[in-house]
Amino acid sequence: MQPGVLLSFTLAVFLITLLVATIFEVLFYFLALYKKRNDVVDIAWGMGFVVVVFFWMATITKPSLSFTLATLLVSLWGVRLSYHIWNRFMMKHKEDRRYLEMRKDWKWIKTRTFFQVFVLQGILMSMIILPVALHATTGVMTPWPLVLIGLLLWCTGFYYQVVGDFQLGQFISKKSTGMMKEGLWSKTRHPNYFGEMSMWWGIYFITLSSFNPLYMIIAAIGPITITLLLRYVSGVPMLENHWEDTYGEEFEQYKESTPMLIPRFFTQENEL
Repeated sequence: MQPGVLLSFTLAVFLITLLVATIFEVLFYFLALYKKRNDVVDIAWGMGFVVVVFFWMATITKPSLSFTLATLLVSLWGVRLSYHIWNRFMMKHKEDRRYLEMRKDWKWIKTRTFFQVFVLQGILMSMIILPVALHATTGVMTPWPLVLIGLLLWCTGFYYQVVGDFQLGQFISKKSTGMMKEGLWSKTRHPNYFGEMSMWWGIYFITLSSFNPLYMIIAAIGPITITLLLRYVSGVPMLENHWEDTYGEEFEQYKESTPMLIPRFFTQENEL
């Protein structure tokens, strides 16, 4: 496929995906208005991916095994994550602190929330799911070695996210004092974020059905986006700023002894 054709095709796939994701996010925006809680957008995150992949599944007659596997894995991740966040949502009687701060600091809160929270989430979702959407339209099976590599990465990430969330939940339910530094949280400060990054890189390999250099770069937009988002924007920085304000010296000691992302199982260096 010529570069110009591939870029035009990618843009069309992205815009269709964005339309589906935006419609879904708008529905949750109205739910947020009804509930008077903008943190419902967190529940929409995982389920939005499920809606998008099943939309693409519905558009093709003979999905490849690799696309079917990617659809199942994205769905398993998305449903579990949304259910986990839903449980947390139901346990709280007030909005998450992040969205409470937005209400205090933002003018034109409803308009800004619509565009900067819900619509933006739809855009990010469309970028992250791009390799799966592109793979759906090719109908080509990914080579099995890449599928197995991707599946190994995904399973590793799923383990870190699920077990990390479970261990944190147990720690909170016991009303323990101080920071969570046990289990996987002793190996990495963010096992759930490391897990999510690993899963999306796994999905990238599972859906890498073309070795066209431009195609490989375009498809990599998905895992690169989630990696940069969690590492530098909405994940690690926000949580660590909160930990620094809340735990002070205890967090500084934790930061010195525990890697940020890559678990101690893989490296002894606190590089990330």
